[in-house]
Amino acid sequence: MVGPLAGQRLAVGVLLAVDAAHREQQATALARHHQRADRVEGFDGPRLNKMVALSKRWPSR
Repeated sequence: MVGPLAGQRLAVGVLLAVDAAHREQQATALARHHQRADRVEGFDGPRLNKMVALSKRWPSR
């Protein structure tokens, strides 16, 4: 026997699944964008982190 709220529960479950998939897709696209940007500029992660740390230590005037 299916209760009156079964359809609503199913709809909410579908919306949550779609939202989770969309968030995962956005995160993947953002990560890909950052990887491409790093490759284009020729910076790898550790060197980029070191440059950021140095720029915070000695800000430009």
